[in-house]
Amino acid sequence: MNRLLKIAFRDYIAYVRTPGFWLSILLMPVGIIIFGWAPILVTRSEPVPNLAVVDFTGQGYVAQVGKSLAPASPGQKPVAHLVAAPGGPYADPAAAAADLKPYVAGTRALPGGGQLEAAAIIKPGAQGVDIDYWSRNVADRSGELAINEAVSQAMRRASLAKDGIGAQALASVDAAARPRSAKRCATSPASAWASCSGWWSSPAPACC
Repeated sequence: MNRLLKIAFRDYIAYVRTPGFWLSILLMPVGIIIFGWAPILVTRSEPVPNLAVVDFTGQGYVAQVGKSLAPASPGQKPVAHLVAAPGGPYADPAAAAADLKPYVAGTRALPGGGQLEAAAIIKPGAQGVDIDYWSRNVADRSGELAINEAVSQAMRRASLAKDGIGAQALASVDAAARPRSAKRCATSPASAWASCSGWWSSPAPACC
């Protein structure tokens, strides 16, 4: 046993004395920094996506979504650029979905040029409001969360105003409220456009 330990210790000392060992020790923090910052740098370098929103509720949610997509502070990138839905106005949500499909799929360009990376349809639901959201990038849910949050906040303000809460009190509540993820309250059948990989449908908060 002592002989084996002596051999292991001798091999370890020989390895420690090599330049490669010390180079790996010195370069390890650099590698950690690079791998840590790489996703952030990639995100910052990506162009801001174009997002179209169609509202069938008549509650003016598109304007609220536009505010939610704006940068949180100067110097930050917006979540998305809100663009007019091409081909509108639409008769119903099904017609809007069928028309927006080729734009998000990338087979049709926007009238002014560029591509449509995501689309959302806000429509009345059984328990409030439902949102169908589609995006090319299934890993990025920032647009979906921003829309859900905007609709949730607008519904909350409307509910408080209906209960007699004044505009000044609403402003105070909004100032004191902390940002949070939208709570999903409504349930609706999920519908997806199977021909376009990466599409999904999500219910919107209906009672938040």
